[in-house]
Amino acid sequence: MNRVHYGAVVVAGIVVWLLQAGWYTVLMQPYVEALGLTPEQVAAAKANTTFVPYVTALLGNIVMAYVLSVVLVRTGPVTVQRGLLTGFVLWMGLVATVLATNYSFEQRPFSLFVINGGCTLIGMLLTGLIVGAWKAKATAVAS
Repeated sequence: MNRVHYGAVVVAGIVVWLLQAGWYTVLMQPYVEALGLTPEQVAAAKANTTFVPYVTALLGNIVMAYVLSVVLVRTGPVTVQRGLLTGFVLWMGLVATVLATNYSFEQRPFSLFVINGGCTLIGMLLTGLIVGAWKAKATAVAS
């Protein structure tokens, strides 16, 4: 099969979305400290929650999974190993380099790179694993 499997793309997007929820819940305090937010800023943000960031994250994850899947199917056989490698290479070449450049100029702490970049790395590896492992059901051939 050499085409994007949309079921795998959606599942991967949802899995990464759940990863992000857990990741930032567990690392909330180091994340807040790395951003340099005051307790008042955190309280204000919690008081003004909206669904928009959650929907944006889910849609972004689905787009990321789709793009990773397209790269995977266009560059060779779709396997778990290639999915993981593709996820890692795309993270290293696109995500890590952009974060490192931006955070350097913004003078952000390295801990923020580890938190944000680490979550994205694991998410892209999970996405590569899912789209690389997902096989379409064999269709019956009528005789």
